[in-house]
Amino acid sequence: MSKPRVYVTRIIPEAGLHLVQEACQARVWQGETPPPREVLLEEVRGPDGLLALLTDPIDAALMDAAGPQLRVISNYAVGYNNIDVPAATERGILMGNTPGVLTDTTADMAFTLLMAATHRSAGRHAHNGLVATACADGKCHVATGAERPSRPGDRCPAEHLSYP
Repeated sequence: MSKPRVYVTRIIPEAGLHLVQEACQARVWQGETPPPREVLLEEVRGPDGLLALLTDPIDAALMDAAGPQLRVISNYAVGYNNIDVPAATERGILMGNTPGVLTDTTADMAFTLLMAATHRSAGRHAHNGLVATACADGKCHVATGAERPSRPGDRCPAEHLSYP
């Protein structure tokens, strides 16, 4: 049985690209920027699958240009607002993305920004013992206020938050 044909709209990290190339006959856009619309419309003719990025608009016209053999659209992205979901559903095309891959990172960044905003008022309220802490990857990196600076190994306040 022959391998499915896939068009990849951008060079992705080697580990993922290797998996695609191992399982499929893959053609990969070699440019550093997204392929122009005309190129995308031409390259999707024939493949069974499409691996796209969030910057690639995958609409009904592109699905029609691809032809009826297009069975799956995978998004190398958390979201899928670049895919016309009703058009894909109508054509029986399966869709995939990578949900949740940035949940912890996004929560850590939100907490960091919250603490950075608090930092501005920390100096005014240092006499109350207020400490502003910035965290990333579960480790404290910065602390200011009346108490001591953070030290390597300090527990990050973000570890105590539950992310939905």
